[in-house]
Amino acid sequence: MRTLIRTFTIIAAIIALWATGAFAAQDFEAKIKISGSGAYDYCVIGMNKNATDGFDNAYDTLAPGGNMNGTYITCTMLHPEWKAIKNEFRGDYRTHKRSDTWNIVVQTNLPAGTVLTMEALKKGAPIPESVMISVEEPATGQQTELTSAPYQFTVTGEVMNFTITGGHMKKVKSPASGHTSGDATQQ
Repeated sequence: MRTLIRTFTIIAAIIALWATGAFAAQDFEAKIKISGSGAYDYCVIGMNKNATDGFDNAYDTLAPGGNMNGTYITCTMLHPEWKAIKNEFRGDYRTHKRSDTWNIVVQTNLPAGTVLTMEALKKGAPIPESVMISVEEPATGQQTELTSAPYQFTVTGEVMNFTITGGHMKKVKSPASGHTSGDATQQ
């Protein structure tokens, strides 16, 4: 019940602020790293003022193919609608908006029950304080904020799907004035 109330509160705050236009666009990028049992992979998500929501050769990157010998974890985003050379991407940048979602696919040959960790890390520049990145737990729908702490989950099969939400959704205090700006309160 608490999760439902928290989710509703976040959605209501985003809708209210969207309606008032209280949104300042800022580029960001984050590495979504999946790791466990000595293996890891990552996807890169972000927003850039020059990107579109479709395929951008300058920003979106193909997932590396490769030999899957030994223990492996892969993290990809599928985009067959982009009609690129491949459908699997490692990087997906979007145009500026308050928030957006990325669907990631995690594949592994680790046994069921193995604990994996998902975290949002900086890629290049630090993730702006106004940016919140969260993952939705597939079974429960519960949101976990990755910009505050890693998310741990257990392997349930060879292929697992997650929804990542990212955007400018935190209030940030200005160091000089102590005033608050942003789109929603930090959870």
